[in-house]
Amino acid sequence: MRIGRDSVYRITPRSAAVAIGGLGLVLLPAAFARQLLRHKKPSRGAGVNLFDRMAIGKHSQPAERLGNLGTTVGIATPLVVDWVDTRGEPKTFLEDAVVIGQALALNGALNQAVKYLVQRPLPETYFGVVRNRIGKMRGYRAFYSGHVSTLATALAAGCITVRMRHGRLPWLWPWVLSAAITGLVGLGRIYSGKHFPSDVLVAAPVGAAVGAAVPLLHVRTGRLTRVWARLRGQNRWRAAARRLL
Repeated sequence: MRIGRDSVYRITPRSAAVAIGGLGLVLLPAAFARQLLRHKKPSRGAGVNLFDRMAIGKHSQPAERLGNLGTTVGIATPLVVDWVDTRGEPKTFLEDAVVIGQALALNGALNQAVKYLVQRPLPETYFGVVRNRIGKMRGYRAFYSGHVSTLATALAAGCITVRMRHGRLPWLWPWVLSAAITGLVGLGRIYSGKHFPSDVLVAAPVGAAVGAAVPLLHVRTGRLTRVWARLRGQNRWRAAARRLL
């Protein structure tokens, strides 16, 4: 198979199949939500730990809009940047899009599985702000945050893709920016009453781990070796120690 210009990933038809299968696992539980929901007694959150209890009673509409907008923009950004970075070459962009899509699908499947296993009530379900949440599965999907984990997955996959293609670029800045965006969305989900702080704190590293691991499994061997050689050759820690001393 001909390798496209600036191609960094090795994909096969199975890669697309895994992405589609992961997407199916994300959507499938919704068809059986009523059967999967365990009976839960109404509660005002007396059993919620002190750290998470601050989210009960929050119901900010601007915060909810911030979370939704930030997630949408954050997921789209890696694909837009990749299109520009590959100069619109269809084959290379498709490879990157399949890998990022596969990471998103697998993260979504994992997130859905945990949500249906744990069935933690949303803060707004405890508070009773939104009446149609009580006794329905959508009111018991707090742990862990799908918005935050999906955003972290997309941004981490985008950062890895850029790093593999341009090993010379600054390593930290894409990650710092991604962490800032993820943090803002996390705050939006907390203050809108959709999630507890612990839901967000678990979702971010889990999503980022999936977003980093899937692309690394697809990286062409030569690319990974060259990037690792550059990282070792920069002697980052030695140079930092010299500046401090």
